[in-house]
Amino acid sequence: MAKLINIFLIMLWGFIPGYALAGQLPDYYPKEFNYTGEIQSLKISEGHITIHGIQFKLSPFVTVYSPSSKNDSVLSLKPGTKIGYNFIYIDNKTRQIREIWMLPRDYKMPDAG
Repeated sequence: MAKLINIFLIMLWGFIPGYALAGQLPDYYPKEFNYTGEIQSLKISEGHITIHGIQFKLSPFVTVYSPSSKNDSVLSLKPGTKIGYNFIYIDNKTRQIREIWMLPRDYKMPDAG
């Protein structure tokens, strides 16, 4: 019986992350994102992130959302991570990201165009 329970728990543990990756986003995520992309490079110490070949500055107060937290750390961000994001222009030239939503690996990005 204990072996059966262990098998069930292993299956359940494998199902939960799969469910999160299947496109189900938490209620605190917006229904649509202003911008989406994949992180190409990230220099947290310098406050820079590159998406679609465009360098952005990270706001000192950037909010990072993940499927498991409304207030995650920028240290959770890695190159290759799919994200939704919002930015503003500072002095009409510098793009500064204010909010980032980490997206599941299988998230389908909208077509550009």
